[in-house]
This record gives sequence, structure tokens and C-alpha cells, in this order.
Amino acid sequence: MQRRATAAHLIDDVHRVALAEEILRPTLAAIGGAGEVGAVLSAAVDHHHRRVAAVVGRVFWLGAVSYLGGVPRWRLDERFRALERKQFVRRQRPSTVERESEYAFRHLLLLDVAYGRIPRSGRAEKHRQAAEWVESLGRHEDHAETCAYHYRRALEYARASGAPTAD
Repeated sequence: MQRRATAAHLIDDVHRVALAEEILRPTLAAIGGAGEVGAVLSAAVDHHHRRVAAVVGRVFWLGAVSYLGGVPRWRLDERFRALERKQFVRRQRPSTVERESEYAFRHLLLLDVAYGRIPRSGRAEKHRQAAEWVESLGRHEDHAETCAYHYRRALEYARASGAPTAD
């Protein structure tokens, strides 16, 4: 059963990348994406901090990515500004979170491919960390829905992987 589930996930990943290639081909060509579109797409999402940003969601904040990924904020700022120049993400102004730089994936498929590259076994922990970061913002009533979403996803992935849960 485990082998069958893994094969299904690989097929899903192949389909996701193929669809992303088809939809993003004009955008990548416009920004000088030379060579295989899949290679350019992979380069756009393969780095750890981009996958971590995908856990947070289509819209993400540098503080969250720093907390989840253990990368200093100043380094992330440089990296996401470079991604903005390449038109993979866009900076949102004003930010919905005080004193935070807010970005959004330009294409949902970039988000989907980046999230799909996170090993399922690690998603529970990343969603738990995302919920913790949201809680750290204070004003719990303003962030209750987002926090609940990440805790629910963390619990779902923990159960699916057979990890112990305290439900």
C-alpha cells in the first residue's frame, strides 16, 4: 500500500509540473527563461525557503518564513527581492501584518509545485510552526481562522503519517 501511495504522489507531481509548464511558459519566456521550462520552474521552487513560504500560503510574510525555515530575515529579504525581479512573487503593499514584509506567489501553480516538493512527513511540523508564528502576532481574534487552518493541517498530516498526536 505504501508503494502504491508513493507512486500516486509521484504521478500527481508530474502532472502538476506539466500543467505549470504549460500555463507558465509565456511568463517564463517573457522574463528570459531560457531552456527547459521545467528546469526554470524547478529552480523557482526548489529552494527550502520557497517551499517553506508555500506552507504559509499564497500570501506569506518574511517573519513566518524565517521562523519556519531558520533563515535570517535579512537573507530572505534579498532572496525574495530577487524572486520579485524574476516575477515569481510580488511584494504586497501595505502589508496586512504590522512591521512585516508581505509577499504573494504570482501564480498559484508556483505555490502548488513548491508545496508539493515538501516531503509529506515534514508538512505536519511546518504547519504547526506556521500556527505558532501566527499566534505570536497577538490579537488572536484577528488570526483565529488562519491559526486554526494550520493546526488542522498539522493534525491531518501527523495522523496520515502515523505520528503521535495529542488530540
